[in-house]
Parts: sequence; C-alpha cells; structure tokens
Amino acid sequence: MDGLPDRSKWTVDPKPKGWINGEQQVYTDTTHDNIRVVDGKLIIKGKKDYPNGNTTEPWSSGRMISQNKMDFLYGKVEVSAKLPRARGSWPAIWLMPTTSAYGGWPRSGEIDIMEHIGNNYGNAMSTVHTQNNNWTNGGHLSGSRNIPDAADNYHLYALEWSPDSLRFTFDSVHVYTYANPHTDWKDWPFDQKFHIILNVAIGGVAQAALAMGLELDALAARHLGELVDREDQELAVVADDGEDLAGQQVEVGAVDGGDMAVPLDQAAGLEHGRDIGGGHRAFFREIWSTVTARITSTPVIRVW
Repeated sequence: MDGLPDRSKWTVDPKPKGWINGEQQVYTDTTHDNIRVVDGKLIIKGKKDYPNGNTTEPWSSGRMISQNKMDFLYGKVEVSAKLPRARGSWPAIWLMPTTSAYGGWPRSGEIDIMEHIGNNYGNAMSTVHTQNNNWTNGGHLSGSRNIPDAADNYHLYALEWSPDSLRFTFDSVHVYTYANPHTDWKDWPFDQKFHIILNVAIGGVAQAALAMGLELDALAARHLGELVDREDQELAVVADDGEDLAGQQVEVGAVDGGDMAVPLDQAAGLEHGRDIGGGHRAFFREIWSTVTARITSTPVIRVW
C-alpha cells in the first residue's frame, strides 16, 4: 500500500547529520517524505531542503531498518535496484547484527550487500567487516563489479549466507565470497541474527545541488534525480614536489573545509595551499573563488 513502509517489518530510523562516516545528511523521521511507498514501490529520497531549518544542515535523506522486526540467521537476500547517478550519493543495502553478541562494531561484524559511491559511478561493491579485517585496520574483504547502467536499469544484488560462507552476486554473476575460516568470532561473527538496513547517504565532498533517490519494488530501486545546477567544486591537486597530477585519481586525507584549488598550471611550485596528506597540497580554483569545497571524509579526488 502507498504511504509509509510496512511498520510490522520496517522502522524509519532518524539520525542527525554527521552521526557516522562524516555524512552530511539528516536522516529524517516519518513527518518528512524522504521514505515513502508510491505506486507500490519504496522510495528513499535524498534532497537539499534544510529539514531542520538550519543552514548548516541542508541535506535530508532516509534510512530504514528491520531490527527487531525482520531479523534472521542464514538465508538469502535479493534486491532489484536502480541506483542514483548523483555525485556525493552513497546508497547502501547492508546487514548489521541485531544484538551485537560480540560487542560493538567491528567486533560483531557487518555485511554490505551493495554500496555505490556516486563519485565513482557504476562501481558497485560487496564488503565484509570483522574484528580482524575492517577498513580501520587495512583489512579488505571485498569485491566489486562495474555496472555502467546502474542508474538506468534494474540489477539484482544478492547475498547467500550459510554457516560456511557469505556469497555475493550481482545479476547472478559472482562478485565475492567470504569463506568461514573456522577460527573464532574475530573472523566469523556471522553466527548470530542480523537485520537489513536500506539508506541513501550524502557525504564525502560537498556538492552544490544534488537530488537523488532509491526506489525499491519488492526491494528494487529507481533513480529519482541527478546532479543539477552544479557549481564547479573540483580540486586541483599537486604533489609537494610540484608533480602535475592531472587526469589521475589521488586519495587524500581529511580536510575540514578551506582554500581549495587553482588550475594545476598555476599551482605547481606555489608555497601556499592546504596540506591534505599523502604528499599533496590543494588550492582554491581562482575562477570559482566564491565557492568553498568542504571535505569531511577521505575521498578520491579527480583532478584535471
């Protein structure tokens, strides 16, 4: 039925801006329309609407969980979805432990069926986090597949979970399998009930104007919008020695706003600018001197 999702299975889960991963959105409650069922399809919509009337919190989005309503141990999850095309969007279909039997994250594990980072359009990832292997300690239990039409056509993202393995497929094509190493909970906390989380985060590099969405038809998604009226917030990045990094992708450290980018041919050899880690400095691009790019996580910056 149209309206809110089935309350016997799902809880709309409001959260404040920045509560996790430096994300920029406010996850709203049911008084907002970020999560709605329309024509029998579940829509999770991110938008720039200042949900709290606060100019420092321009973005809203939706997050819903099945915790304590639809929890399970072992089984199969399938999601037929279209994904946002917007830069800065971060839709995810994932599982978290319902009671965290081994303690807080990452001790009790995390299962990411699908994540898609808008700044790397088309690259859909499946990832497993454990105490011994997670992003904070350099662990990399992950696989990915390039889906060029991820925003235009439905694709089936699936997990098969057994006592022996976590097996991920996209459109029935194998992406990644994590086998139970039969050691202890530090490698395999996946012997407890988990629940499903569906959300569209907005975060990484600040965007001037984004509209995005995730629509699910029996857990199936449809793109609702694209980047519109975008001011240029790309960064010029040079190595400390002045090396021209044009055309490359450079992973940089966290920056809390500030002076970002002039063209590379002007930036090389300059002594000013902001140290962004990894032997790189960033400069504000003169042509867009009124725009302030703010970085609140560790993105991969495309430089020209």
